Amino acid sequence: MNRQNPLSAETIGQIALIQSMVTHLPDKEVALSFVCRGLVDVPGIEKIDFCLDEHHKDAEQRSSKNQEQLQIFAIKSGGYEFGELIFYVSDSESFSPYHPFLDNLCQMLAVIFEERRQRSLNKSIIEDLEKRVYERTKELELEIGERKLGEEALREKMRLESAYQQIAQTTLSSLDMSTVLDRLGEHIVNAGIFRSLAISLPDYESNCVEVVRNIRRLNDGSLKFGVPDAGKECPLDSSNILAETVRTGETQVIVGWDERFDAQYHRYYDKQISYFIPVKQEEQVVAVLATGSTIEEKAETLRRIDALPYLLDQFAIALEHARLYED
Repeated sequence: MNRQNPLSAETIGQIALIQSMVTHLPDKEVALSFVCRGLVDVPGIEKIDFCLDEHHKDAEQRSSKNQEQLQIFAIKSGGYEFGELIFYVSDSESFSPYHPFLDNLCQMLAVIFEERRQRSLNKSIIEDLEKRVYERTKELELEIGERKLGEEALREKMRLESAYQQIAQTTLSSLDMSTVLDRLGEHIVNAGIFRSLAISLPDYESNCVEVVRNIRRLNDGSLKFGVPDAGKECPLDSSNILAETVRTGETQVIVGWDERFDAQYHRYYDKQISYFIPVKQEEQVVAVLATGSTIEEKAETLRRIDALPYLLDQFAIALEHARLYED
């Protein structure tokens, strides 16, 4: 007859206390050291240790240990591993009832470490972006002098710099997906980069891509939101140009009408060039920006698209933060 080892209220309370305190600790090593000290009295263990990241500091000891005596709890989020808690178990029956509580603790640690990693990465990207904006500003100043582009080129430089700064601020200031989409689209159109912009988001679980925003700048400078395409979906495996852009991850530049467009909008494409620009998080497309121009504006529009990579990086970061917040 199996005996059921009762849970210790004191131990459960200690785990809960650790969870409430660990967010205040400065880094992973200090946090995991604190966790190990707090868990030393968990029933059924001889000692507890930790290792950081993906490096197993005592791999030789592990291989020689009886696996029943060694319990390892990974601290990871997605594909990123932050470390492990290593329990040397003396009584597995006494220890096993605490597995769910320790799993939950490790999941919480992973969320905390991932949020800190993202914050540090975002700070680094923004600093790099500011440096690149500064360098690009200097390049534009030289180009203005060399090509005598005058005030219009200077205004464009200032608009781009403003757009970069505003999008960087949006990345940090809001975690609401609807607000992020509105602000990012508004900044790009207001900066004069494009006169109109459609934003589409792929949903890989549902196997579709949906137009979620459509923004147009009117002649008086005001913005109009929500023109006909907004809310339209198409399967990711279809021939639609949005789906193809998501699948290939390549910018599409199309002159005039194309069979991959929606037939009901045939008249809009007769005398224009269409651009479909993927926004990537690492290698995965997380959004598609669509815009258009006249044939005469093609060279200028392509030049502006070539200047977008750092802005698109910020766009991707903002979307990722909003998704993490929604999840």
